[in-house]
Amino acid sequence: MKMFKKIILTWLISAPMALSAGGIGLYLPYSLGDTMDVTVSPDGGQEFDQTTKYKPTLGLGLMYDNNLGKDKLLNYRLGVEWMDRTVNTVSNGSSSTSCSGSNCDMFRLQVVQTFGFGVLRTKMVRLWIGPRFNFGYNYQNNENALLTQTNINFEFGIAPAAGINLNFGRYFAISADLDYRFAGVGGGYTYDLNGGTSVTNTYSGTNNGATLRAYAIFKFGEDFAVDID
Repeated sequence: MKMFKKIILTWLISAPMALSAGGIGLYLPYSLGDTMDVTVSPDGGQEFDQTTKYKPTLGLGLMYDNNLGKDKLLNYRLGVEWMDRTVNTVSNGSSSTSCSGSNCDMFRLQVVQTFGFGVLRTKMVRLWIGPRFNFGYNYQNNENALLTQTNINFEFGIAPAAGINLNFGRYFAISADLDYRFAGVGGGYTYDLNGGTSVTNTYSGTNNGATLRAYAIFKFGEDFAVDID
């Protein structure tokens, strides 16, 4: 019991120090348009290649960064974001089909981790570059009088990223960054016919595209010259 009290007391003392690093905020991720190239394996059929192009779309995210304006080299940024992706065209070999209506929409949830290196560090401006790792989940569900179609896939990607933080004192900052993601993707389509028949087509391949993000961030009383690590 005494050990538990010591742990709680230590946490209460150290928590304000931990919170003094970086800050949290909301941001708007804007996908400039992804391209997914996959090989589809139909249930009982012959494999074929398929290219899906997605329209530019805007989402919403929540982020944490442990170094927005301190005079130190490294920072870690974690973001959780969601958006609705909309299919523009689907190509199979030489044929291409434009998509329209609600059947083109797909929900996307993504965890984004960034490791930044501050190449320019002043009291107001931090310019950084570094690798970014993306873990994505995409879900689509369409229903009509004949069938229900479900499309689920997962992806893991890496992206070169560059960004800038503008620090307005110890408690507020704005930021923006740009990346280009190279990702592997895998998933499947399931067709459930009203008559009771179910067909699944699996696929795997790549999903690439650029994303621009803009952030508004509340800082935990950060000082430029303070390095608490």
